Formats: sequence, structure tokens, C-alpha cells
Amino acid sequence: MPTTATVPADTTVGGHHAHGWRIVAALAITSTVGCGTLYYAYPVLLRPMAATLETSPTAVTGALTVSVFAGALMAIPVGRWLDHHGGRALMTTGSIAATALLVAWSRVQTIGQLYAVMIGIGVTGAMVLYGPAHQRRRHLLTPHPRPTPSGARSSRPRCATPGSGS
Repeated sequence: MPTTATVPADTTVGGHHAHGWRIVAALAITSTVGCGTLYYAYPVLLRPMAATLETSPTAVTGALTVSVFAGALMAIPVGRWLDHHGGRALMTTGSIAATALLVAWSRVQTIGQLYAVMIGIGVTGAMVLYGPAHQRRRHLLTPHPRPTPSGARSSRPRCATPGSGS
């Protein structure tokens, strides 16, 4: 009669570490929260911010435009950092800075302060949103990822929206 041996399951599933999937799930949740707080909340808060700051909605919208531009300027430096050092430290630092900036945003009293905070949010958005999260996911789940420069990707803040393909 043939004997069968029970072999413990490998720590990888389909060539990918199971631990990596947990990190990817955490990245999905934190990216969604990050997009929601750093970008999607803005249109909801636009008119109340304009009223509180006693300025026009156009001036307040300009702060978001400057934020996106600041994030775009950071795309190449962030991409280079990701290529040389990976995403863990960058995303951790960016998350801490983004949290501090959200607190600062809640304390803004002038349009100048809003612009300053939103520039910082744009910079931290480049550090924590789609690009770095995608690079981290790719690193965790692809056994031998093809080397591509991270900075070559789109510089706009990418948050998944219906029809966006993200």
C-alpha cells in the first residue's frame, strides 16, 4: 500500500507571498482614505472654506490647482526615490506629513495659509497616492518585476473614480 506524506503549505501562493496580499489590502484601504481626504473632500468643503476665509470659490479652487501642480513637480524626484530606495520609508513619511497637513488645513485662517497647506498636500500626495502604492504592490506581488522607471508614470494624482480606469 502506498504511503502519502503530508507536506506543510508553502509560504507563497502562486509564487507570491501571502503576507504581500495583506499589505496590498492595507495599501488599498489607505489609498482610498488618502484620496478621499486629500482630494475628494475638497469639492465638498469648497464653499464652506470660501465663506470662512471670506474669499471667492475661485480663489479656493486655485489652491487645489496649485496642490496638483506641486504634486506633478514631485513626480520625478519621488519616482527616483522609489527606484533607488523603494516605497516603504517614502510612504510612511508622506503619510505622517499628510496627517499633519490635514490638521493644519483644519486650522487655516487666510487664503495664503490655505495655499501653503495645499502645496504641502500636493507634495505628500505624490508620496502616498497611486504611484508609490502601485510600485509597492508591484514589488510585493511580482516575483521578478521588469525594471521600469517609476518617474516615467503619470504625474497627476490618481485616485480611482468610476470610469477612470484606475
